[in-house]
Amino acid sequence: MPKDMICELLFLRFFCVQSISVRQEQAGAKHQPTPVSMKINILSFVFACAAMLASCGPKSIPASQTESISEYDDGVALLRTTGGYWYFVDENRVPIAEDSRISSIGDEFKDGLILATVESSNPDQGMYQVLDRHGNVKLSSSSPFLSDLLPGSRIWVASDKLTKTFDLAVGYEVSRPQGISLVDIPSGKVLITEDAVLKDCTASGTAVLSRTFTGRHPQWYENAYLVEFMLVGGDGSIIAPWGRIGYIGNFSKGLAPASYCQAGRNIQHTEVYACDNQRNLAKLGFIDEGGHMVIEPRFEEVSDFNDKGYSRVQIKKPTLYSDGKNYKYIDMRGRILSGAEEAEARRSYVGAENTNTYY
Repeated sequence: MPKDMICELLFLRFFCVQSISVRQEQAGAKHQPTPVSMKINILSFVFACAAMLASCGPKSIPASQTESISEYDDGVALLRTTGGYWYFVDENRVPIAEDSRISSIGDEFKDGLILATVESSNPDQGMYQVLDRHGNVKLSSSSPFLSDLLPGSRIWVASDKLTKTFDLAVGYEVSRPQGISLVDIPSGKVLITEDAVLKDCTASGTAVLSRTFTGRHPQWYENAYLVEFMLVGGDGSIIAPWGRIGYIGNFSKGLAPASYCQAGRNIQHTEVYACDNQRNLAKLGFIDEGGHMVIEPRFEEVSDFNDKGYSRVQIKKPTLYSDGKNYKYIDMRGRILSGAEEAEARRSYVGAENTNTYY
């Protein structure tokens, strides 16, 4: 039986006994000395009530069930149990939120906030939550957040509604969120909403969005699935609107592979990949997070810049039987390296043949 129900029954019994005693006195019942055995029973009943009431209240987490606990901040600490769950607790190690427990939590607070996955009995809260240092829920979602916490306490979230869209990577339709939004957590204000996919998001908040649509391919006679890109700043401002940059890859070392819209093509329907994953005919270069083409598009293929600041590129168009002899290496200024510099760049790619390459 639940403890709260037991408490209610004990109180009910106590008040019933009291009510009967009062009615007897009002009826003029002759007072009789209370037997010792009855006094003992009453004392036992009182102690049982006190013990049960104590168990009905919030319980602290004992040291034997505590794996670790953080330093207290304004009377609140983050405690991890031996069972693998996390709780925000007060100085008596009593959980702040009695109706929830945290199954996973981020590595650190950012601007006083942290991401967590929470098991809660509150139907109004999603299991994916943004919490402050006192365990207060600042934002919740039923779907996983699309990005980490961004500067300015902002985050990308997905719509709860799903829609079917063609996925170029797998070659068939998949269900995706109907839209994505950049949310300012302190105010709850939505800074921008797009019916798109979040392709990449940098630590500074710059985001690459992509969306597919059906349009006429410039070199074909039938409609095809096409894709275009948008570059969005961490404050929700549009750095490069849909279609201005023909292709945008993932950022690495502050630069992302990119291509212009090819001459003669409708800027609104820029072709990058089609439904059969054929090669994009546009040359590739690199843009920075401001949307500036800092390395002009002149390569057939490029890879992400690695941790040493080198990218492996193809100068000539690769063939089906290419043995890699067309590979060259560039630095972050776009210089094609030679001699000792080329040898150093090549060594940085040893054992990394499956690097991300964009077509």
